[in-house]
Amino acid sequence: EKMTILPDGKVGIGTASPTTLLDVADTSSTTFTVRNTGTISSILLSNGSATNQIFSRGINSSTGRPLAFVQGTAEAMRITSDGLVGINETSPSAQLQVKSGATNRIPLFIDTVANHAEALQVLKVNGVTRAIFDVNGELTNTGFYNLSSPNNSRIQMLTTGTTISRNVNDTNPALIVNLANASSGGYIQVWQKSGVAQAYIRNNGSAVLSGIDIEKSGIVIDTDTFTVPSTKPIYIWDAENAIEHFYIEPDGDVYNANGTYGTISDVRVKENIIDARNYTEDLMKLRVVKYSLKKDKETEPTHLGFIAQEFEQVFPKMVATSEHGDIKDFKAIKTSVLIPMLVKAIQEQQKQINELMKKIG
Repeated sequence: EKMTILPDGKVGIGTASPTTLLDVADTSSTTFTVRNTGTISSILLSNGSATNQIFSRGINSSTGRPLAFVQGTAEAMRITSDGLVGINETSPSAQLQVKSGATNRIPLFIDTVANHAEALQVLKVNGVTRAIFDVNGELTNTGFYNLSSPNNSRIQMLTTGTTISRNVNDTNPALIVNLANASSGGYIQVWQKSGVAQAYIRNNGSAVLSGIDIEKSGIVIDTDTFTVPSTKPIYIWDAENAIEHFYIEPDGDVYNANGTYGTISDVRVKENIIDARNYTEDLMKLRVVKYSLKKDKETEPTHLGFIAQEFEQVFPKMVATSEHGDIKDFKAIKTSVLIPMLVKAIQEQQKQINELMKKIG
């Protein structure tokens, strides 16, 4: 028996028990073939309306014509003879080319079932994975390439931020730039091989560079963490002659190679110039003391200088007040201003000596 027609109108070809209006079954060759050698549709599915129909148009495929799917009068999808697929695109130039059919429509939407664990999209070249877009929204790829050295770059776009690595083949890269949003500080970080951030920028705009903390209020040198390349937090090094021209010790002492320090003093940047008064009387009020710093825990005085609070009583404009840790009114003396004051005092004293010499003579 080749064909069966049941009382309810169902037709079976190759089966005596058709379950649909047309049920075709064959295990030895092609199950179902529709052939049309003309230029009209091979298959037409319609609800009876000429403007609301779906048909596939495989027009003489041996000549290289496409297979098109049309709804109404608009073509919705096309498969070209060389296997290119276009959705809302009649001339696809890629293996899959998707065009939005409306201005408010998303061209491509990828969704999964609940608890989907595999990657949403994997891009490969000759079987080698080049990029992975996973279910967490993280993108990992083998780099935005350096054309002369393709394996010498890597970019990861993760939910915690973007990581840029110098070498895709290095599991512990020598240099990474991480634009992270997971940290409460909102860091932009740069690592070395040890995995320790050598430089980073916080979300408040401050930056830390291996012990140098650049804040809005200024630059802070952390002498506890600054250990390389020298024990001196700040220094100027002459690599050619292997000498240091200038450096600051962790305890605050400042040194330079020639022992001179200058002040910008060109007359062309000055105005309101008058002779200074004699400061001898005020200088005589200053108490010069010896002392030690509490942090040094010395048993004997080791420093020579002044007490800022006492100095301020004589020369208030030569004492600066600022915040220092928990101290809101920390005092510092502008001791360099004493140099011209002392010169003036010596000049006045010399005048007095000269006058006395004249009287004696």
